Amino acid sequence: TEELLKELGVKWKRKRIRLADIDRKASLKNNARIGEAISEDHVQDIGVSMESGNRIAACISHLVKGKQFIDAGNHRVEATDLVGDTDVMSYVIDTQDEEILDRIRVRTNRDHGLKLRQVDAMSKAVDFVKIHGMTQQEAATQCGVKSSVLQDHMRADEMKDTLDACGVDPNGISRAVLLKLRPLKNARPVLAKAGELAIKRNLNGPQVAEMVKMTKAARSSELQKIAAVAKYEEQLDKDAVKVVGGVTRSRRTKLLTHFHTFRNNVLSVKSLRRAQVSDPQDIKMIAKEWREVKTHMDLLLREARNGA
Repeated sequence: TEELLKELGVKWKRKRIRLADIDRKASLKNNARIGEAISEDHVQDIGVSMESGNRIAACISHLVKGKQFIDAGNHRVEATDLVGDTDVMSYVIDTQDEEILDRIRVRTNRDHGLKLRQVDAMSKAVDFVKIHGMTQQEAATQCGVKSSVLQDHMRADEMKDTLDACGVDPNGISRAVLLKLRPLKNARPVLAKAGELAIKRNLNGPQVAEMVKMTKAARSSELQKIAAVAKYEEQLDKDAVKVVGGVTRSRRTKLLTHFHTFRNNVLSVKSLRRAQVSDPQDIKMIAKEWREVKTHMDLLLREARNGA
C-alpha cells in the first residue's frame, strides 16, 4: 500500500479511525466495484480470520466533510463491525483528486482485494481512458485487462456512438458485429443502411464481414455502395429459399468434418471468461445462437431417426 501511495505522490497518516466516523453508506458507492459492492461471504471470511487472531491490512481513506470515506477496505470495515470491534487501522490520505482516488480503488482491488469481474475491470479501464485521458496501454495495465481487448471495447463504443449519430439504435448489436461494421464508419449513409440490415436480419459477425466486403468492392459512389447493401439482402433471401439436391460423397465427408471441427472448437472452450467473452451483449448473442443451433439440430436428428 505504501509503495502505491508513494508512486502516486500521495501524503498519508497511518492511524486508527472509529467506525462511527466513517460514512459507510457513501463509501460503498466508491465505484471500485460495479453492481454488488459487498460480498457477504468475503466479509464472513475476513471476520473468521480476525477472530482467529490474524491481523488485517490497513484500509485507505480520505476525509470528506469531516467524515472518513473508504477508498479501499469496505469489506474489512464490515468485518470489523461483524466481530464487534469499534475502530480500524487506515492510511488516511491527503487528496481529493478523483483520478488518483480511482487509481487507488482499482489497483488495491486488483492486487489485494476481492477480484473485479472482467466486465467491471474493463468498464473501469474505459473510464480511465475517456474521463482521465490515460493511454489505452496504461489503463489496461492499471485494471489488469488485455490492451487488445480494451482496444476492441473502445472501438465498439465508438461505433455505437457513430451509429446513434446516424439515427440507428445500436442497442442489442454485439461487439463482434460493431467491429465488423467499423470499415464503414466514415461513410455514414452506407453505415446506416448496413447497420439497419444487421439489426433487421440479426446478422452475425461473418455475415456482416461479407456484407462490408461487398460494399467496399462496389464503385466509389455512395449510391452504389448503398445498392451493394440491398444486393446483399437479396442474396440472403436467395440463400434462404435455395433447394439443396442430392448430397455427393465429397459433400457428405465435408459435412461430417465440419461437425467434427465444430464439436472440437466448442469443447476446447473451457471458460467464456478465459476466452475474454464478458460483454453481456456477446453472451446474449451466443446464448441465442446456441439455442437456434440446438433447435435445428434436434429437428434434423428427429427427421433422420424417423426416416431410418
